[in-house]
Formats: sequence, structure tokens, C-alpha cells
Amino acid sequence: GHRTDYLAGLEAALGEFETDSDGDACRVLVFFTDGLYDPLPGRTDSEAAVAEGIFRPLACTGTDNYKSVKDRLLALNIQTYAVLLQQGFQADSAHEQRMADVSLQVLRGLTGDDKSPIVAGLTRDGDPCSHLSGPDAAQTGRIIAVDDDIMSLVNDLLKEIRRIQTFYGCPGDDRQADSWSYQGLPAGLYVERIDLYVEGGEITEIRAENKPVPFEAGLVQIHHQDLRHLPSGWRLEVEVLPFPGSSAPSLECDSYPVTLPQFSGKFP
Repeated sequence: GHRTDYLAGLEAALGEFETDSDGDACRVLVFFTDGLYDPLPGRTDSEAAVAEGIFRPLACTGTDNYKSVKDRLLALNIQTYAVLLQQGFQADSAHEQRMADVSLQVLRGLTGDDKSPIVAGLTRDGDPCSHLSGPDAAQTGRIIAVDDDIMSLVNDLLKEIRRIQTFYGCPGDDRQADSWSYQGLPAGLYVERIDLYVEGGEITEIRAENKPVPFEAGLVQIHHQDLRHLPSGWRLEVEVLPFPGSSAPSLECDSYPVTLPQFSGKFP
């Protein structure tokens, strides 16, 4: 095998997080992989049996003597991103297919992401990690491919970092086809900035009170100087162009308040 041992890598990362366990810190774990757990030399049935019978439980459910990797990630509030160096893994033998299935089942369990096309059709039969993803499970990360989702990864990481600050959503949201609108926003004088996160497309136009708002392509922010003249209750509109072949795009809108001055002393 290629000696790719997720468990050893995850143990090392968790050790670093647990050493510096500041409860207020933003924690994100990003690890890059070829998608195949393959810790031992050769291709043997015993390696596959260890992966299925030991690695999956240690990662997802734990034992009487071992707290699972998933529970340790949750305890530290770590967002986990698995970045595959390729869109999928093409197994060339039954052994590799078994190892690939175990690998992706563990990644699906650790991230809670069962919507990634990388795990579409991945079996849940006999999978002890299965309960950690799905409609009733909290998604704590994502599985993405580095070749076509890298901007999505950057967006997600920035979102985690920015949301350490006090932020609010954008009220009165409505969607018509590939146009989003938000109504009833606070007066621009009190808004420091607005962050827009799009997936599955790109923002082509932004309007505030029917007038175009300047923005830079990519990681879109609208800054205070372009907002401060807007009255209370103003309307924000965003046009999105879907990427070819993508499913319906999605848009998130965060608004950040200005920092108000602090006054000292006593008032009558």
C-alpha cells in the first residue's frame, strides 16, 4: 500500500488541538488525501478486515477504552474538511474498492457531509459511521475535490473565521430563479459590511435600492462606504449566474454591525 494512515494523522492533529484547548477559539481541520486509507504494505484481506473492523469503529463510534475521533472533534467544536486530490477514486481491484469504501465512509462520518457527489451512491450497509451523516445528523464539515471546489473551500474557511465576530443574517430574503433579494435591512450607517457566499455559481450584479453596488469578483464583500447612505428598510438584490452543469446555486448573506462608541462616566 501507500502507507496512508488517516488514524495516525487525525490523532496527531487532535493532540495539537487538545493541547491548546481554548474554548473560544475557532477550530478548523483541513486535511488533503487521495481518498484511500492504505496503512499497510501489500494488498491483503487482513488489511481490509482491519480497516472495516477496527479503523471505522475507532474513527466513528469508539470502544470501551477509546473515545472516537468523531466525539473528540465534536467536543472541541472542530469543523472538518476533507479535501480529495481528485474528484473520485477509481479502484482497480476488489481490495482497493473495499479500502476506498471504508475511507469514504469514515470521511462521510467525520464531516457529516452526505451531499458531496464524491460519496453519492456510497453504501451504508454495515457502516458504523452511517448515523453520523444524513438528515438527523449535524454536519460539521465537508468533503470536496481540490480540482473544482477550491473556491468553495476558501469561502467556507473565511466564513468560519469571519463569524467569530458578531454577525446577523440579512432579513426578508426571497428568491426568484437565480435572483435573491433581502428587504428591511437596517440603515447603512449602522452596517459595517455585508458578506455574500455563493456556491454553484458566481455573482454578476448587486443592487441596493435599485442602484448598482461595486464589488470584486470572488469573495464578495460590500463595505461601509457603499452602504452608509442607505435608509432604514432598504432592499438588497443579488443576481447569480449558475456554473455550467451545476445544481441550483445557493447564496448566504451575513451583515456585520458597526462598532458603536463606548461612553464612560455617569449620566443623570
